[in-house]
Amino acid sequence: MSEAAAAEELKLPPEALEIKTKVASIADQIKTAKSEKKPKEEWDPLLKEMLALKAQYKEITGVDFDPPKKASSKKKAESGGEAQQEASDKNKEKNAKKAAVKAAKEAKKLANRLERERREKEKAEKLAGKGADNFGDAPLIKSHEHTDKVWTHISALDQ
Repeated sequence: MSEAAAAEELKLPPEALEIKTKVASIADQIKTAKSEKKPKEEWDPLLKEMLALKAQYKEITGVDFDPPKKASSKKKAESGGEAQQEASDKNKEKNAKKAAVKAAKEAKKLANRLERERREKEKAEKLAGKGADNFGDAPLIKSHEHTDKVWTHISALDQ
């Protein structure tokens, strides 16, 4: 237990200390029941009792019940900080490589799409007749509407 937690407990009334110990023991009982995979009906009354004790603790002290903090996690974080940093750097490198590959792939997809759109546009223009202004020596016209020549119908040729 840290010095701050010990000093805090000295300021608490004796009833609050009793409640704290009861809550801790009930929490352990619930924890073991859950780890043994017992049905909820067995440990649910314990949970309700623990919640009632926490409410009683709040009435006495005026502060919510705060479970004890584990100090061992800080020690692990301090000792493993350098290893975590290396792992983080490796992940950053890996993610950067993935991002570069993804960006190259997207650029290639974009270039392919633009090329395909250009080819489709050329094909559509060719089919629409753009760029094909003449068909041989003379432009395509319906001669009987646009020329000065006199045309004779076939039926009139027999005479």
